[in-house]
Amino acid sequence: MTARRLSSTALTAARVHRALLAAAPHSGIDPDHEDALADAVARRVVRAYPGVNWTLRYQRDFGLRVIDYAVAHGIRQIVDLGCGFLDRRWVAAYTHHREAQPELRVVLVDHDPIVLRHDQSALPTATTIYGDCTTPDQWVKTASRDLDFEQPILLMLLGVLHHLRSATQSTHVAARCRGLLPPGSLFALTHLTANPYERGPRQAEEIFTEHEIPLRLRSHDWITRSFGDWSSSLIPYARLALADSRIYGRVAHHPRSPGKDHA
Repeated sequence: MTARRLSSTALTAARVHRALLAAAPHSGIDPDHEDALADAVARRVVRAYPGVNWTLRYQRDFGLRVIDYAVAHGIRQIVDLGCGFLDRRWVAAYTHHREAQPELRVVLVDHDPIVLRHDQSALPTATTIYGDCTTPDQWVKTASRDLDFEQPILLMLLGVLHHLRSATQSTHVAARCRGLLPPGSLFALTHLTANPYERGPRQAEEIFTEHEIPLRLRSHDWITRSFGDWSSSLIPYARLALADSRIYGRVAHHPRSPGKDHA
């Protein structure tokens, strides 16, 4: 991901992900998106790594559970950073929660102009912002018009960090995102991981990299460490987690409770 503005014809991770998801039944993604290059890349990825489209479907399912959990626990502000294309299920979930909780505010952040146009049309009640996970200052100022950064926020970073080139940069981005959040907030993270006995994940990395889209698969332990001091506040595994040989996701509460003096 880069801070430069992308053209409408550029190949991005979000466009490849949409093509991959369109091949997974009941994904909620419209298969008629007419993106020949993304489709071609997605077909190569699936041939090299069969079932990876289902992995991305599981990630979307996990995100829906995170949203439900956050709203049920009183959070009324959501930031989806690197949101990608909203599918029909996500639009329905946000619409349902907004009808039940009219004060709910949703901010969608992405650096792909096609994503933002699609998502604004699909969910006009949300605020869409051009932005990049590596430069939060650029989008936080705009988001502050709709969100109160002194009140609890759910910040989701789903399927984003594995598209950063280095582990150091990914760790730094996760830390900066957590640093934006006040007590009472939730931080959700998913990351593709590698089964050391499979060749497919490395082939997928090579295909993405060939098209100038970084892809770095990392271990469950690294992903847990990327929560920093929030790792002590991870929601119990049996309640809200995503784990298999291909993807890992967790959610953590802010380690400090709201309304207390921690000076």
